[in-house]
Amino acid sequence: MISDNDLYTLAVFLGCLSMLLIIVYHFLEVNAIEEDTSSTTTKTEGQSRTGKGELKGEKGPVAAAGPGQGQERGKFQGGLRA
Repeated sequence: MISDNDLYTLAVFLGCLSMLLIIVYHFLEVNAIEEDTSSTTTKTEGQSRTGKGELKGEKGPVAAAGPGQGQERGKFQGGLRA
């Protein structure tokens, strides 16, 4: 029969192994090279498979404003006041 000490050792080993595998998975996912599959993507419900969608009723894709576009840089734009 398995003792309490053996169960404890097994639980610690499997917990450490699972955390190590999670870290390795995230490392590989972040550093993966993305392939360009734009020729094979199809749009469904206004969004392509790559996640770059268009709003319905708009003329084209929506782009985010870069720094300094649409507002003055460095100017306080609101927030909590004490």
